[in-house]
Amino acid sequence: MLPVIKGWTWISTSVLLLAVTQIAFTSQHAARPRSISTPLTVLGSAVQQGAVCLDGSPPAYYWKHGTGNATNKWIIHQQGGGWCFDEDLCLKRSRTRLGSSTQFPKELTVTHMGVMSDDCGGNPDFCDFNVLYLPYCDGCSFSGNKDEPIVVNGTKIYFRGKRILDAIFNEFADLFKKADEVILTGCSAGGLATYLHADYPLPWLGKNTKYVALADAGYFIDAVNFKGVNVIRPRQQYVYKMQNASSGVNQDCIAAMSAEDQWKCFFAQ
Repeated sequence: MLPVIKGWTWISTSVLLLAVTQIAFTSQHAARPRSISTPLTVLGSAVQQGAVCLDGSPPAYYWKHGTGNATNKWIIHQQGGGWCFDEDLCLKRSRTRLGSSTQFPKELTVTHMGVMSDDCGGNPDFCDFNVLYLPYCDGCSFSGNKDEPIVVNGTKIYFRGKRILDAIFNEFADLFKKADEVILTGCSAGGLATYLHADYPLPWLGKNTKYVALADAGYFIDAVNFKGVNVIRPRQQYVYKMQNASSGVNQDCIAAMSAEDQWKCFFAQ
């Protein structure tokens, strides 16, 4: 279920919502990649806001600064990595880089990362943009929002992906208000997050900001597989309920659904 789009009148009329399965940029004039390494920034203050990874560690981000005419242009990328479909899997995930910021790489190089690449030979349109890369550590497409942690085999597990999104956007609020262009993107589970949160950046942007939500390979459908079995629906329904995503996904979608169908707001379709 796509989010109900509201409030778009304050953004430029050139705003579009786009969905693609893959992003690739090529050029006949290959330039030598600059291979910029971007350091990890841990947002320790976010813990006080309840924004934590599965293991309770603070969220973090990588920020490649824009240059030249693109200093006020942004790509916000939500990392993918699937979901943890039950409590035990979330416990296991909490001990990996998909569940703990303590496991995140200390640096990120975006040279060969498609639309985020800093190689102007292969990515001439966006190579100079700011890239805000959001590492994925909540197991629910940045949508979990459960007040109290659960305890699995004596270990506390936190479901706070939506609060992570809130904390990072709050950190960049002043810069986003000045933005000329913003692209919200993500792949796989981050692509789903792009659909789920397509409207989310709007209140953070200036009235003249051009905004696009561009999902890369995140269109997971509620349908049967080749054996005639619907595998994804019960799994995503469980994740949705377990992580209390009803308060983390688009609230206009939630309001438009009956109580029995609100889980559909966790699907792109």
